[in-house]
Amino acid sequence: MTRTVGDRGVLLEFADNEHVHAATRAARQLYGDLLEEVVAGHETLLLVWRDGSVVPDVAELARERVSFTPSTDDSDDPSVAVVRVIYDGADLNDVASRLGVTRDGIVDLHSEAEYVVAFMGFSPGFPYLLAAGTAGDVAPLLAAPRLASPRTQVPAGSVAIAAGYCGIYPQVSPGGWNLLGHTDAVLFDPERAQPALLEPGMRVRFTAVEMADRPEPRGDLPPLRGSGSTQVEVVSPGAFTTIQDLGRPGWAHVGVPPSGAADPAALALANQLVGNDPGAPALETTLVGPRLRALEETVVAITGAPVGGVAMHTAIRLRCGEELRTGTARSGLHSYIAFAGGIDVPLVLGSAATDVLTGLGPAPLAAGDRLSLSSPARVTGTSGAKGTLSCAFGPRSAEGSDGVTELPILWGPREDWFTAQARETLISTEFTVTPASNRIGLRLSGPRLQHAHSGELPSEGLVAGAIQVPPDGQPILLLNDHPTTGGYPVIAVVSSAAICRAGQLRPGQRIRFAAADHG
Repeated sequence: MTRTVGDRGVLLEFADNEHVHAATRAARQLYGDLLEEVVAGHETLLLVWRDGSVVPDVAELARERVSFTPSTDDSDDPSVAVVRVIYDGADLNDVASRLGVTRDGIVDLHSEAEYVVAFMGFSPGFPYLLAAGTAGDVAPLLAAPRLASPRTQVPAGSVAIAAGYCGIYPQVSPGGWNLLGHTDAVLFDPERAQPALLEPGMRVRFTAVEMADRPEPRGDLPPLRGSGSTQVEVVSPGAFTTIQDLGRPGWAHVGVPPSGAADPAALALANQLVGNDPGAPALETTLVGPRLRALEETVVAITGAPVGGVAMHTAIRLRCGEELRTGTARSGLHSYIAFAGGIDVPLVLGSAATDVLTGLGPAPLAAGDRLSLSSPARVTGTSGAKGTLSCAFGPRSAEGSDGVTELPILWGPREDWFTAQARETLISTEFTVTPASNRIGLRLSGPRLQHAHSGELPSEGLVAGAIQVPPDGQPILLLNDHPTTGGYPVIAVVSSAAICRAGQLRPGQRIRFAAADHG
């Protein structure tokens, strides 16, 4: 079956994971650079086009998918990656007791089997491994249930099993899987040409060793101080101020979110006002902005959520020693501060964006930081933006006369997982943004959206704008730092043109969803 995912994506369903990987290869060959993301799930493949105007219709994709079949040509078979493991996991004895075998029996079961990387998700480089069925009856082992109480910290390199999968934790993170041991393999390194050691479709074997050091923790976040000579000092960082650009799309297949500015149009406008490229790194503030001191003359512009005490949407000359103070946003959530030349900071996977889900990119601003600009600012400011932007933030255009922000949606891909009443409720009632919201997503409160199916949806690819609904029936609207795969059904997706509007919503604001089609 073929399902639409917003206005740029399509979700293809297959009988098994082997067909998913065949489809991945075929789709890349067929559509090439037209695709922004190709994200494997357990039995699905998410294709996201860079330009919504060239997305094939569902009927065309249904015809094309006939060729998305596993190849019998051995030349297509990937080589086997060997991962060294010392079997010293905290849950090894419990798993052995549950299966009625010895610790050595568990080691034999786990290390004699061959696995395939079904898909990636949870964190960058985290592989979901399925048994390939080449050696040993490992299925009962992998079927171990998740822990009743997840650990708050699982060490990097941990090899674990749960719910039919084997996984390896690339970095320290929470987790509820059963720990069998650990490896010294570095699963994810953004400095490598291929940052993920394993990718969907690869085959994997584990080999038992007596000693294996745990991977070194990922290095410190990139320093804010770059090579530019013009410096801006952070006197006060504000509530939560990060460096953002237009993000790092194209890495979702290895678990890396797109990230980037919550309101990309406002970022682009700020950059245009000071003569930068639209996607140059700039500051994104959250509700309360920073206090900055220029250590050399520069030109700045502020856009997005309006703040008092400064001129908005115009270039401002900031002389050496002068301070820029941005207070609390009067409406909206994020303001953008662009400097002529752009902020000079090391790039991670081609982007300077701070990603709060994975920790990629520079750390949020702190008092005493110094921002380096890419070149000395000798730019004469302009009073207007170059060109037009389709989604520049404006509080009055975002909110209706009743104070409710309307967001257009397209149904699917999993609208059939909900009752007819739930679908009607989504577009006929208001929802409120809760304080538990952040750049990952907006947690909403309102009427419960009833699932029509019991059970759990196998993990599949996600996009910004997706409206996930957990079992409690309270929707979550995913934003740019969203996880790349997930198992909560998505009832609808906010249209691409309205993502920047969603990114400006603050706790307490009310939302009304409007169906752009009724599918």
